[in-house]
Amino acid sequence: MINEGRGLKFLSEGIKRLKRLQKIYLNMYRCENIKDRDVKDLTQGIKRVPNLKSMALVFYNAVGITNQSLTNLRFVLQKQTHLQNLNLNFWSCWKITDEGLKYLSEGIKKTDTLQNFGLNFDSCTSISDEGIFSLTEALKMLEGLKNLHLNFRSTTITNKGVERLKEIIVNCGSLQDANLNLVSKEVSPLVLRDLNMRIDKIYAENSKKKNS
Repeated sequence: MINEGRGLKFLSEGIKRLKRLQKIYLNMYRCENIKDRDVKDLTQGIKRVPNLKSMALVFYNAVGITNQSLTNLRFVLQKQTHLQNLNLNFWSCWKITDEGLKYLSEGIKKTDTLQNFGLNFDSCTSISDEGIFSLTEALKMLEGLKNLHLNFRSTTITNKGVERLKEIIVNCGSLQDANLNLVSKEVSPLVLRDLNMRIDKIYAENSKKKNS
């Protein structure tokens, strides 16, 4: 267990010294003691590593973090000019709202080198279409995006949010594969089926190009 106010701060001090570090993978699965100030400590270290190519942070069931943590992650992303792979997992971080996703999206906009992107807000019940709209504005800026994995299952998004994501999928010329879990009470199965058909079409077209 990571102790509040200690573990991530110590880790951050070590990360600061690794100037050539290119990959970070931290899995804080069920670390319920983590608070916003701990995430801030972590991001202070990551900001000192300028050449990251891959970053994966798992905050599964870190119920103590709020929108403030996503604000600090925004500042990290704005500093990373070589990032190609990004995976962020906030499963069941129910205190995060659309406002937090908006902050995070502002950072994602700056990662124009990104090729592979995964974002998980499963069971974050305060995320709605408003957050999805902010995210899609950021995704439009990722001209080299090849793989997209999004999980917004059991949030409060509706058909409007799904339709907005579908526009991104259809119009992203660089996209090769997408995996989207958007099952929610307010989302129609027919809308999801249409989205999946669009994704299957993109995958089939790319497979055809590879084999030709």
